[in-house]
Amino acid sequence: MDCTKQARTLIREAGLVGRGDRVLAAVSGGSDSLALLEILVDLAGPMRLSLAVACFDHGIRPVARELRLVERRCDALGLPLFVGSGDVPGRAARSKNGIEETARRLRYAFLDETATAWEADRIALGHTRDDQVETILHHIIRGTGARGLAGMPAARGRYVRPLLGCKRADLRELLRSRGVRWAADETNHDNRLLRNRIRNLLLPGLRAKYNPAIDDALLRLGENTAELAGAVEETDDPVPPLVGGAVSVSISRLDGISPFRQYLLLDRILRDRFGVLRDVEKIHFDAARRLLSPGLSGRRIQLPHGIEIAREGASLIVRERPLASPISRPVSIVPGEGRWPLPGWGLVMRVQGIDFGGASAAADDRRAVVARLRFPLTVRPRRPGDRLRPFGMSGTRRLGRIMIDRKVPLSRRDTIPVVEDRGGILWVPGVVAAERTRVRTDAATAFEILIEPGR
Repeated sequence: MDCTKQARTLIREAGLVGRGDRVLAAVSGGSDSLALLEILVDLAGPMRLSLAVACFDHGIRPVARELRLVERRCDALGLPLFVGSGDVPGRAARSKNGIEETARRLRYAFLDETATAWEADRIALGHTRDDQVETILHHIIRGTGARGLAGMPAARGRYVRPLLGCKRADLRELLRSRGVRWAADETNHDNRLLRNRIRNLLLPGLRAKYNPAIDDALLRLGENTAELAGAVEETDDPVPPLVGGAVSVSISRLDGISPFRQYLLLDRILRDRFGVLRDVEKIHFDAARRLLSPGLSGRRIQLPHGIEIAREGASLIVRERPLASPISRPVSIVPGEGRWPLPGWGLVMRVQGIDFGGASAAADDRRAVVARLRFPLTVRPRRPGDRLRPFGMSGTRRLGRIMIDRKVPLSRRDTIPVVEDRGGILWVPGVVAAERTRVRTDAATAFEILIEPGR
């Protein structure tokens, strides 16, 4: 099956991506997301798309191999790569949220920040037809309402899922045909997880013993339910806006509608304003409705995915529980000349070739002139063991020692980006430039690197 054609059809019919859009692809190194990247590259020319890639390290297991696969593919395709990381196990323990919930929040926070910095119109996710089947069945097992039966939407805000019509087996065949390697997630075989038991045990049993076309049946159920839910929502009240990270609904408004419409409104708030599409069950909605009773101001309930609902005076407030510092140790890959946002730093880098004549200007906190560059550039925090030969000196020195000698406050040392190319560290803005950046006085050209505040 032609996966690119299937994705193009869904994109056109569902209006997922427009001509000329800037699309940020979420790529993990697995087969689905790498196939998503290949298909977007196929469509980029005809649709005049601008593409970039975002990869997030959850800190759950070693991901060096996965990241190398993504880096190599982006390098081969000439695409910018933004890398973020977070200590999911540590954050989950401190916040008393589950691993999956914390991972989801950190990942989406990184994607949202990266998309904003890069000015993306869409964020593309690699969920497949197989994922949709598993999701609908998972929701049925957990006990779900109409929205859960509909499965994952093809579009939510700027998030889009172009591969919902593609089978994983076909996507892997596409990768094989192009010689693209992917990383296998060993946790997919851990049948202690409900999702894996559905994929590895329940669905094969249903196909073998009950209905060989169970996948098609579940997908039809999802499509029919989505149409029904959409028709109901067309006649429903508008969803209140998100203001200051919270949605406020007056108690009088909720008291004036039926319990079913209360459920629909809360469901739409969770879905449209907070991106919560699963794991919220009837018991949660019943608990929220109990907050409508008189005398309960100040009471609150906790929902999955870090959401809480509180009764405050004459209003019901839906908000996300804070998860401080969601992104740590951001890394950005700059593939060549141009203007590149640096997500997580609040900065923009500009790299350009310039005509040169005269002595090298000393690098400062925002500009460096470099003799030559070996792309791609990497912008990252400092690491233990970082060394370079400082400009005008012989021999290498540790970056940590240089920062001490330059009296850089300890609180700032992890907030200053380190700029390196394939040959090592080039420049630490405001701290030090490498001797190898020196431009000979008779050189005709050089490279200029500028760092400035992002918008």
